[in-house]
Amino acid sequence: MKIIHIVISAVILSIVSLYAANTEEFIFSSFASISYKSDFGTVTVRAGQLPAISKWEAGTEPPLSLTNALAAAWSHLPKEDGGTWYLSSIGLTSFGEYDGYGEWYYLAAFYNVNAFNRDGTVYKRTKRYTSVIHLDGTVLVPRTEDNLDELEDVEQQPGT
Repeated sequence: MKIIHIVISAVILSIVSLYAANTEEFIFSSFASISYKSDFGTVTVRAGQLPAISKWEAGTEPPLSLTNALAAAWSHLPKEDGGTWYLSSIGLTSFGEYDGYGEWYYLAAFYNVNAFNRDGTVYKRTKRYTSVIHLDGTVLVPRTEDNLDELEDVEQQPGT
C-alpha cells in the first residue's frame, strides 16, 4: 500500500512540475471570452483580441472618456417603434490581470419602455440592449443568427 502512495505522489509531483514549466509563458487563446445577452442578441468579448489600446493602467485617464464611450453606444442603439431608450448602466471593466490579459472595455446597458393600449387594456413592453465599447471607440453590438451579415461592417467601424 505504501508503494502505491509513493508512486501516486511521484506521478502528481511530475505532473505539477510539468504544468509549472509549461505555463511560465502566457499564451493568448480564444477560450477566454465573456458574453452579454440582451433582447437583441449576444455581444461577446474575446480576451487577447481587443485593440492594442485596450491595455489601460488604472489611475490614469482611459484612452476613451466615459462621455465619448456613451456617445458611441447611443449612436448604435436600434430604432424602436415607440418607447424611449434609457441608460441602465455603463462601466469600465476588464478580463482582469489574474487572467493575464489586462484588457479594458466599456460595457453599456440600456432599456426601452413602450406602453400601448389595445382594446382598452394598457400593456407595457420593456426591451434590454447591451453593447461593448472598445477603448479605441469601436462598438460591438449584439448579434443573432438573423443579423450576422448586416453587423459585420458595424463592428469594424471605430467611433460613432
